[in-house]
Amino acid sequence: MPDYSSHVPHIISKVRHAISDYLQKRLEEAGCQGIVPSHGDILSNLFIHGELTMTQLAINIKRDRSTVTTLVKKLERQGMVALIHNPDDMRSKKVVLTEKGMQFKACFNKISEDLLGTLWEGVLEEDKEVFIKVLLQIRSNFEDPTA
Repeated sequence: MPDYSSHVPHIISKVRHAISDYLQKRLEEAGCQGIVPSHGDILSNLFIHGELTMTQLAINIKRDRSTVTTLVKKLERQGMVALIHNPDDMRSKKVVLTEKGMQFKACFNKISEDLLGTLWEGVLEEDKEVFIKVLLQIRSNFEDPTA
C-alpha cells in the first residue's frame, strides 16, 4: 500500500465534506429546509440536556460563543428552539427546544443512525477501534493543554 501519511489532512477534509454533504442531502429529503449539519451539535445537546445557556452550549460543542449565537438564532427562526430567561442569571438566556424541535428528534436519530451505518460499512470491528483511538490521539495533539 502506498504511503498516504502526508495526505491525511486532505483525506480528513474530504471525509468531513462528504459527511456534511450526506447530512445536508438527508435533511433536505426529510423536509428540513434551513437546518444544516452544523446545527447537529446544538440539537443533540438540547435533546440530552433539555435546556442550556449559550455559554454551556459553546463549551459543550467546542465553538466560540458568537458562532453558537448565530447558529441558535437560525434555529430560532426555523422554530426549532426558543430563548427563555435564565432564572439563575438574569443577564443570560437559556436555549430550549420547541415542540417542533422535539418532533425533529426521531428524524435526527434516524439520519444519525444511517450516517453511522454508511460510515462503518465494510470496516472490521478491530479496525474501527484502532481508527477511533488514532483519531482521538490526533485530536488531542491539536488541543491547547493550557485551556
